[in-house]
Amino acid sequence: MSNLRILHYNIAHGRGDDRTPDTIHGLGALGLAYRSVQKNFHVLLRGKDELMERLEQIAFCIKEQDPDIVSLNEADFRSIWSFNVDMLSFFAEQLALPHKAYGQKWAMPGIHHGCGLISRFPLMSRYVPCSTNRFPVTLLGGVGYLDATIFIDGHALNLLCCHLSPGPENAVQIKEITTHLAAVLKPVILAGDLNMRLQDIDLGSRLQAWPELARAEQNYATFISRQGTPKCIDHIFTDKMLPLRDLKVLDVHYSDHKPVVAQVDWTHYIDSLR
Repeated sequence: MSNLRILHYNIAHGRGDDRTPDTIHGLGALGLAYRSVQKNFHVLLRGKDELMERLEQIAFCIKEQDPDIVSLNEADFRSIWSFNVDMLSFFAEQLALPHKAYGQKWAMPGIHHGCGLISRFPLMSRYVPCSTNRFPVTLLGGVGYLDATIFIDGHALNLLCCHLSPGPENAVQIKEITTHLAAVLKPVILAGDLNMRLQDIDLGSRLQAWPELARAEQNYATFISRQGTPKCIDHIFTDKMLPLRDLKVLDVHYSDHKPVVAQVDWTHYIDSLR
């Protein structure tokens, strides 16, 4: 294998391109939690047929990119508002990618969702909560990352699938993640909705972004806020041992976010071991 294709997508629970306000002014995290639950229950009101049609559209979009690894945010595993559909299993079957990992950030009766990985290669994983998980942030299920080791032809890759807070605490969360990565001996990839623009992210000495992103962020916008301002807040960063050969954002509207696809030079890393 010469290149790895990584796709990241915040699928917003399958509710579609909903750009209504994400919070209630003045209520902070409580308003964010309430609005998120309210939006998700709109999926229930619109019916299962509409949800499944959208999930099929998302699956087709992903499949067209022929990814080796798919990273997902806001995927439901068993939630009443999405008819208890296990979205991770649905996509794994549709994409014919046999391995998956659940990063369950919110687990309470009737609501199970979070981050997920689907892979062509075997993997093992754990979900790691960030230290910022204090009330009322925990009303959203807490914040953290899915820490996965992926086994590729006798070699190991560390991939972190993240979904970080939209508030100022996300800088602390990024710091925790880069500190964790500093001790990892395997090559690493960081993918996720970081709720931060590139200019606000301290990647440390290990990770790298797509060079064009810093020069023309508007070409890589993944989210359009209710003010209509495009921002790149969904990212794929790679270890400097894994050169990025291409990165693109797909202009599709099955979520309020857009998917990001990266091509990583795996051969470069393998050759460096010889």
